[in-house]
Amino acid sequence: MHGNDGFRLLYLWYDVPGDEGAAHRKQIETFSGVVKIDGLKFHAMTYQELIIVLSNKYRQQHKAHVRYLTEGHL
Repeated sequence: MHGNDGFRLLYLWYDVPGDEGAAHRKQIETFSGVVKIDGLKFHAMTYQELIIVLSNKYRQQHKAHVRYLTEGHL
């Protein structure tokens, strides 16, 4: 499939506290608004959010790996 419906742009990023993190979040919000106006499918997600989603979904099946992710990367 080609055109705007043929793909989704995912921006996966690591969130940090402070002014730089806040500025980065604002840039992502601005970019998201621009690409949505153009009709592109865009999704931004932090690594922290991804780890939480994966750990909630796979905690029972992959306890050791989920522990490694949550303890070392959140």
